[in-house]
Amino acid sequence: MNALISSANLRVFSEAYRFGRFDGSIFICMALYPKIRRFSGSGFALLVAVLFALPACHRRPKDESIPIRLAPGETVTIERVPAKVGDGFAFRAVAGQTLYLELGENCPTCGPWNGNVTGHMQVFLADGTHPAELPSQPLWGIPGQQWMNVLPMSGVYHIIVTIEPVKRYHLEVTLMDAHDPRLDPGITPDGVSIPEGLLPKGSRLALQEYAPWPGGYGPPDIDGNLPANLSFKSEGTWLSVMRLEGLKKANSYWQEIAAELEQTTLPGAVAAKPPILTFDDTFLMHWGRLERFEGKSWRGWRWIGDYEQEDIELQNPLQYVFAAISNDRQYIIWLWTHIDFVHAPHGIFQLSDKESIIDSKTSAAYQQKVNAALTSASPSSFKPDLAQLDSAVRSLEFRQSW
Repeated sequence: MNALISSANLRVFSEAYRFGRFDGSIFICMALYPKIRRFSGSGFALLVAVLFALPACHRRPKDESIPIRLAPGETVTIERVPAKVGDGFAFRAVAGQTLYLELGENCPTCGPWNGNVTGHMQVFLADGTHPAELPSQPLWGIPGQQWMNVLPMSGVYHIIVTIEPVKRYHLEVTLMDAHDPRLDPGITPDGVSIPEGLLPKGSRLALQEYAPWPGGYGPPDIDGNLPANLSFKSEGTWLSVMRLEGLKKANSYWQEIAAELEQTTLPGAVAAKPPILTFDDTFLMHWGRLERFEGKSWRGWRWIGDYEQEDIELQNPLQYVFAAISNDRQYIIWLWTHIDFVHAPHGIFQLSDKESIIDSKTSAAYQQKVNAALTSASPSSFKPDLAQLDSAVRSLEFRQSW
């Protein structure tokens, strides 16, 4: 007891308090102080060195991370100019949750995110002694603009954002539970009945993981901007099933398409045009045969479309497109497959000399002519035969009962 209250140790307490390290580890410094005094008059100079050199006696750096509160399934948006090159944020998460970060894109008030600006994100598990940096999964976007991975432990995590040169930036932080509709399709391959002949023999639906693009960049695409889904892909054919809520949360493009499908698949609803006007970096130039389909467990639409980037002239192959929503409004199913207009009216694939002078009037006239030809053509005018393809699609079913 006398050792604890000696004047020497009171000095150790005082000096340690001045350096911001007043806890149980101070006893290490107290034990060293008598030895220090043998080599130095007062010992305070060496004590200062000890306080800086020993982790047990050193003051921990002040945590300057900005706390953020994350609700699972929601996105927190941060817009700020960092006080220095790097910014830090801290949040709590539960093991098994997925963190998704997006930096610098889709920010109308932040100015252009140009090549002269370098952004970098790091995520650490802050366990207090040995913070471990977590790697990101491979993603589609530009390196440094995205980060996503499953968090391995429950606790506090730190996000470090580095911006050079220092400028205003935009950070979106999303925390998702394991069964978030973007991560979990909510259905297994056995839950979808696919009629024989619709896909190549032996084909099965396989899980495709959530593939976000920064800022929801680009139009709907079979390889990106989609929530987790069950799909089959081959040359010319794509069949996919996913949760409607996951599609809505994937990006703004899909939100519009999902809303259109929801509205037009209500009982008695009609559609004046196909619900998907852009897809896979292309635009719907021509379309026809838009028909409402109803199965035992879904309602949807089928049409034949010509999706192109620039060319206004009709050209094979065209796309047979089917899109439907389950009767419980939980799932969406898509089918895109090539179909050829093999018995088309003469000259439909080429602009006439008069039509070749492209302006808004002649372009609209040509599109109306093509659309009318597609709509009035018999099922046998297409290959594969349209009636046979329609029959197979009508037999698609969700195995749950609604």
